[in-house]
Amino acid sequence: KTWAKVGSRARWDANGAAYLTMGKTEVKAPHWMGDIDIDPTNSDRAMFVTGAGIFATHNLTQADKDKPTEWKFWNRGLEETAVLALASPPEGAHLLSGVGDICGFRHDDLDVAPMQGAYLTPACSGTSGLDFAQKQPRFVVRVGTVWDWNPGAHGAFSTDGGTTWTGFAAEPEAGKRGGRVAVSADGNTILWTLRQAQAVISTDRGATWKPARGLPEGAKISEWANVDIQPAADRVNANKLYALDAMNGTVYRSQDKGVSFKETETSLPTRGEWELATSSIVAVPGHEGHVWITTGNGLQRSTDSAQTFAPVAGVQEAYSIGFGKPITNAKYPAIYLLGRIGGRKAIFRSDDEAKTFARINDDDHQYAGASHIAGDPRVEGRVY
Repeated sequence: KTWAKVGSRARWDANGAAYLTMGKTEVKAPHWMGDIDIDPTNSDRAMFVTGAGIFATHNLTQADKDKPTEWKFWNRGLEETAVLALASPPEGAHLLSGVGDICGFRHDDLDVAPMQGAYLTPACSGTSGLDFAQKQPRFVVRVGTVWDWNPGAHGAFSTDGGTTWTGFAAEPEAGKRGGRVAVSADGNTILWTLRQAQAVISTDRGATWKPARGLPEGAKISEWANVDIQPAADRVNANKLYALDAMNGTVYRSQDKGVSFKETETSLPTRGEWELATSSIVAVPGHEGHVWITTGNGLQRSTDSAQTFAPVAGVQEAYSIGFGKPITNAKYPAIYLLGRIGGRKAIFRSDDEAKTFARINDDDHQYAGASHIAGDPRVEGRVY
């Protein structure tokens, strides 16, 4: 017969989950509520779910007295975010992440939620591209999307390993759709591949941009699809940048710091827009000209700066590849692979340059739709 407003008068407590504040001093009223339940044995206790997690109260009947109720963020170790990018630099934080909805994090301590919260100034609604300069690893760049109701720069750089950020002073019109990014080994060139537009380069940290001549425009693909033109930077030679046109199975290479690109490999498997999530291009730390490509239905390798590629025997499907600290006395980084080998879809590791792979997860740890993998260059055996 009568109702009292609860949410508008409630007090919200992040309870250690600093990413809920998004740079503010207080938690805003939660959104995307999906369900609410009152404890049938205790009328003061209730919980509800949101896109960010679970909130709970232990004084719900205060609303009957026209007083505020207290709500705390109540879950631990439960996430509803989608990982869109991962990077593990050779110094600074061991892991940098890009995620949907809440931008991403610098993970100084892998055992707790980042106390500084998500990336800020600018904040974003999703980081779709993330990279660091191999020889200047504290220089990091990210690109992504922002909320329509809180617009800001769609790209940013950091000079302290992702602790603080500076938004690009300028950006191409298509930057609002996010895209992918790669940074040359010396940190002087940023290559931003855009959705449905020409890729661009900047040599002044995003103050100005020029078209990357020779690269095709991004295809007219759906917003839910992965980026079709995907960039990578050689981890040794700062003059070399690469790009994969995943839909057409073509690779491009620049040897003049991204000013111009030329077609190299043209015979890789082609992909439909619904298959782009399993396409990626990655350069190997410490080995100039070594480039690996996942194509969904196979793994391809180049040792001549993407001039030619050869399939890796035994890998039936490859979705993402990463490189980590090699085992003692090994000359090549450990290779981590999301893929299918011997008919089994799993997570694999190779310590002999992909001659053999060993499964490193089990049937109880399949992680649903894992799509990104990165090895740690400082800790043997650690993979994200």
